[in-house]
Amino acid sequence: MTLIQTIEANHNGKSIFCRAQWYMPYIHFYILSFLIFLNTNIASGQNHDTFWDQLRQMQNGLPSTITPDVSYPHNSGITMGANAQDIINQVNSQASQQMGFTPPPTQEQIMQDLENQCRGQFEKSKSAQQIQELYSIIAEDVNTHSQLAPIDHKDPNLQKTLPYFQQAAKKLEAMIDGKQPINLKLAVFLSENPIQNNSISYKTYLNQIGRLVTICKETIIENNKDLTDPDAVHWAIQRLYRDTFQVTLNGKKKAIYPFTYDFEDFSGKNDIRKLFVTKLLTTHTGQCHSMPLLYAILAQELSVRASIVYSPHHSFIKYKNKTGWHNFESTCGGYTTDIDVVSSGFISTESVENGIYMRPISLRETVAECLSDLLITYEDRFGEDQFELHGADFILKRFPSDAEGLELKGEWITEDFKALYKKLGYPKYADLEKHPDLKQKVITMKAYDDQMDHLGFTETPDDAYQAWLKSIKIKQQEQSKRTLK
Repeated sequence: MTLIQTIEANHNGKSIFCRAQWYMPYIHFYILSFLIFLNTNIASGQNHDTFWDQLRQMQNGLPSTITPDVSYPHNSGITMGANAQDIINQVNSQASQQMGFTPPPTQEQIMQDLENQCRGQFEKSKSAQQIQELYSIIAEDVNTHSQLAPIDHKDPNLQKTLPYFQQAAKKLEAMIDGKQPINLKLAVFLSENPIQNNSISYKTYLNQIGRLVTICKETIIENNKDLTDPDAVHWAIQRLYRDTFQVTLNGKKKAIYPFTYDFEDFSGKNDIRKLFVTKLLTTHTGQCHSMPLLYAILAQELSVRASIVYSPHHSFIKYKNKTGWHNFESTCGGYTTDIDVVSSGFISTESVENGIYMRPISLRETVAECLSDLLITYEDRFGEDQFELHGADFILKRFPSDAEGLELKGEWITEDFKALYKKLGYPKYADLEKHPDLKQKVITMKAYDDQMDHLGFTETPDDAYQAWLKSIKIKQQEQSKRTLK
């Protein structure tokens, strides 16, 4: 019997091989379904009847009847050298096209569909579980911790201060959108002045920065370096964070002492002004927010490029010269590498790929960070409202991976849920279906949480941050032992 005769051997003119082939997906379907039952339903305690109900639902995706194959056509152009299975597949495909119908799915397609259905059911169940966990966490926080009172927009203090914030935000947005030239020292001032009722003297602020610029220029000249050499300029700025030295000012030698880290309320929890550059200029102490910002201001004033780089709960300076990019840790006046920062273990690959961390940001993005700072000070004083939401949306529309903008938006979404949760009388999760608005806010929170995870947004644990602070103290003690240079 020839190969073609074997293939054409049939019952009532139908291919035996093809008939067997069409039954195979059903066999594999029940085998795969039984394995899924063993691996998932038994482990989760699901009952026998529920399993067969799910099996019947999945089976609905299969052909209701077995479509018989047509007999082998002549002059079909079968590939020479093909094996028996190849010939069968080619014959069935060509015959189907000639008959004008789409053949049922292959065995591989059916198995893939089943896997996709099972995966989809698992992800749906996992998402529902995560939503319930998120609901429980936020609800517990509302029930066990005192929450900020809703903003009273009739408060005389708010009515007096809000215009300051609005005017500052408008000017910062104009810089970000290119309607005004980028002036970083002005942007920082605009972010810090409203919370102090516009009481900071801009003239004094400019004089403080101008003095530092003069110190940098004089120390470059006195050390026989070139004012137009970017390396010399960065060296001079870095001395302000690292060295105790003398420089001639107004014809007299003056001792210059380095900026130091302020370990008292370094996060601004008790007084957000601890984070301000204006505070750093006045007290000569700061932390990882104000110190890199001042470096960036001085770099712009001295016509060299310095970029701020973010990592979880931290920021530092990155600058470029002829040999490449270099990192400067302004909190201790030392140098670091990307490997040192990433090796902390709290920076994910996703966060680097998505530009959340370890990326030198532009001046325009730095101004956006100043807008974030303005919103943070507003929230610290008054709480979350539409002013903060508008600002966060403005930032994220232009910089979708901005860490501060993402955090601000996340806080607003969470507080928005809390407000409605309290208004509805603290409903239980089991009653969520009765409150579609609250349910939608939970879904929004979950979607935002997923987005943050996808981007790689992380936070540094407190113990790890305390260990880092200890290392800063050691380096600062070493600095204090240095003599005048």
